[in-house]
Amino acid sequence: MKQQCSRLDYLASKSDLERLVGQSRGEPGADRDTYQREPFARAVKADKTSRIYLAHTYHTKVPPAGIVQYIEHYTRPGDVILDPFCGSGMTGVAAVSCGCSAVLIDLAPSACHLAFNHTTPLDAASVSSAWAKIRERVADEMQWLYGTLDAHGSPAVLDYLVWSDVYKCGSCDAEIVLWDVAADPATGRVAMTFHCPQCNAQWKKTELKLIGTRPVHKRVGGKKMPADEADLAQAREIDALLIPCWYPQNRMMNAPDDVVVWGDKWRKGCFCIERVSDVYTRRNLWALARIWDEIGTVKDRRTRAGLQFLFTSIARRDSRRTAWNGNAGSSISGTLYISSITVENNILRTMDGRLRKLLRALKSVYFAPGGKALVHNGSATHLPLPDDSIDYVFTDPPFGGSLQYAELNFFWESWLQAFTPVRQEAVMARTQNKGVGEYGRLMRRSFAEVRRVLKPGRWASVVFHSTSDAVWGAIQQAAVDAGFDIVKAVPFDKVQKTYNQAKKTKAAGFDVVMNLHKAAVATRTVTQSTGEIDKIVLGEIRRHISEQPQAPITPQYLHSLAITTLLNRGIAVEKVTIPYIIDLCEKHLDDVHMQRSE
Repeated sequence: MKQQCSRLDYLASKSDLERLVGQSRGEPGADRDTYQREPFARAVKADKTSRIYLAHTYHTKVPPAGIVQYIEHYTRPGDVILDPFCGSGMTGVAAVSCGCSAVLIDLAPSACHLAFNHTTPLDAASVSSAWAKIRERVADEMQWLYGTLDAHGSPAVLDYLVWSDVYKCGSCDAEIVLWDVAADPATGRVAMTFHCPQCNAQWKKTELKLIGTRPVHKRVGGKKMPADEADLAQAREIDALLIPCWYPQNRMMNAPDDVVVWGDKWRKGCFCIERVSDVYTRRNLWALARIWDEIGTVKDRRTRAGLQFLFTSIARRDSRRTAWNGNAGSSISGTLYISSITVENNILRTMDGRLRKLLRALKSVYFAPGGKALVHNGSATHLPLPDDSIDYVFTDPPFGGSLQYAELNFFWESWLQAFTPVRQEAVMARTQNKGVGEYGRLMRRSFAEVRRVLKPGRWASVVFHSTSDAVWGAIQQAAVDAGFDIVKAVPFDKVQKTYNQAKKTKAAGFDVVMNLHKAAVATRTVTQSTGEIDKIVLGEIRRHISEQPQAPITPQYLHSLAITTLLNRGIAVEKVTIPYIIDLCEKHLDDVHMQRSE
């Protein structure tokens, strides 16, 4: 079956980018003597609650409201702003609101897809009309796919169906349906330990053999009720049929058939994800395939891209990754985790709700006069831009090995049939044999390209966080080796934490922004600490406590404080980790009681 919806023909070419910067450059060197900016020195706090920020999930984002403060400081309306690791395009959202032109580049086709849709005006009426026509064409098929019986035994349509893992008791071989023995519908919690209903033996699920899954609960017309045998029979009927439309059947990371460990996110015995299609129930895979096929028939390029954006906004979430939480479920960003109790949402119903939210979010993007964004799929190590053509750079590059973007994007990119070239990806990855040395080399090449295209005397702001001192040392050295001066580093508080930040004490809690300056001749170097790091870090922590006695004292904040101190003094970042900060304070600051979480 033919895949007809993967065209990313809306992305900008090299010549498109050259025209944009050519229109904005003016006379060569015209502002070299007049442009003067001090480094941005304020700590920024910006939360993650804006409609456009929440429009579509992505693994890392910087809130546009925070980026705007940097753009207003370093640029004027009409300037060209570059983000060579653009991700979902939040730099572009901020740039167009300031009347600037944005050049957004990313190695990941899926990121470019998101950036384009976040930063390109969309006719809401056209998208709504196209979706209504698609909905009408698929209505009967969806009615059959999600058909069920209500509490009175009458035909109805599922809102969602809850599936539970089933285990074999290690004592009596009886089936143990996890939902029956461990789930609390009132709270949405699942107990860590439970008892076999036959022999009363106590178990944890990791001690038992998984033997299958079973529908256990459903919501129909807004009312919750137990699933029944008819629901199981319907699911089995769908499982036995061929899906009539194209859907991605790629092996994970397009790995060869003889390769078992397809990436760093692979886990032995977990999740049973060998192919992209494994992450979906058969019913939801069918529904997604049918809708994707219909989207491919939409002729208007911008409308089709908008419907693709709608589709990808639910394509990862409404899968077996959707964990039961008492209602329609939720999934964890930045992971491929599949829970033992999952929720199978009605795809058509979900997309109806998402469309309304997406249109409101895209309408909230303000395009100031002159504001425009172009999105290009390419590598930061080979920027398709002329020398000295960019007025300002704001970017949020990969944080070492904390996120495997290509693996996490693979579900979206399998539908788009456009994939990240993993060998070019600036990450640390065990299965790619990329350590901190290779990561540092890729970042140095990227920074060298950024410096090449940046106008003389201009600035690049780099948002970064990591708990690894080696990663921080690599990014610091890469910037200096590329010819930049690291003039000022300041904290950037995104307020709401990521999953890793919220759940892991050793995760970085605050981002740091490095303000890099393109001087004619770089004057700042990185020097070794000669064993003085403890003294320097302790001195800065004591100063912080004395000047802000009411401020919260967390290992995460003190870690970012220590990093910014070393960066600003030009001292090589080494040994500064969260455990190091905790140990240092416990040994030398007896009167300080740190909050271990926020």
